[in-house]
Amino acid sequence: MGFSHEERKMYINENLAPAKKSLLKRVNDEGKTAGYKFLWTQHGAMCTSVTKPCIDSAELSARTRETKHKVPGGSNLPVTARRTLLRSINKTLVKRVHEVSDQIHLRGELEHIKRVLKCNNYPSHKICTELPPTWNPRVGQPKARVVLPYLGAASHKIQRILREADIEVRHSSSNKLQSALTTHKDKRNSKDLPGVYRIPCECGKVYIGETGRSFNTRIKEHKAHGRRDEREKSAIIDHAHTHDHRILWDESRLVTRVPYWYQRRAREALEIEEHNTVPQDSGLQLSNIWLTVLDKEANLPN
Repeated sequence: MGFSHEERKMYINENLAPAKKSLLKRVNDEGKTAGYKFLWTQHGAMCTSVTKPCIDSAELSARTRETKHKVPGGSNLPVTARRTLLRSINKTLVKRVHEVSDQIHLRGELEHIKRVLKCNNYPSHKICTELPPTWNPRVGQPKARVVLPYLGAASHKIQRILREADIEVRHSSSNKLQSALTTHKDKRNSKDLPGVYRIPCECGKVYIGETGRSFNTRIKEHKAHGRRDEREKSAIIDHAHTHDHRILWDESRLVTRVPYWYQRRAREALEIEEHNTVPQDSGLQLSNIWLTVLDKEANLPN
């Protein structure tokens, strides 16, 4: 076969001949009609089953030998750490089986986990296939939950009484005048927030834009485009250079704070529609419904 005489591992992948591949397709089509849910090949033969297929001893032995390298044993770890690792692997596998298996195949899957762990030299008395109660979402859940304002010692007494009736109590802080008037957080400067902004020109027109970064950063970029004469990158710079107008940088401001991109684009389009803007991209295409609403608001008396 062209191999040298030195010893090396060889892996043989089972593959069907063209005739059997065609037969496999026909069996698969007929099996679906007859209600067979499972179809697989084994040792060159085709097998079908209505229920989940069982694994023979030869295939199980091969699977567990492969799994032996996949299930870590932590042989180089300290004894305590190795025991913790083995226990956590066992619990994780059992938890996963309980989550994804139905009641028909649950017992078979748990037995398979037990066989695989034994083949990986797990102690038999340490293998557990029962689901801990804390992992079962249907166990340990209270009948109801209530949220009550915290009133000191009285709240704890009420909590103990309701706990006997299997009602979970959660406490919330009461509203105080101090919490309404003061805050522990420093207010951010509006120029450091993202949103929709406007830059006015001395001719009375404005430029409307949006940014996901801070307003100050975007203004600095517009100014940099003006210094480098990059008119194609800023509509307000192009307007000022074309008509020899002065941009009123000091009167630039953030119209509204909008942290999300799509909402910013929609608000930008609304502001462009409402203001007398310099020639610029109109932004997001608005529905005619919005245009009708804006026209009605413009005609309302002050």
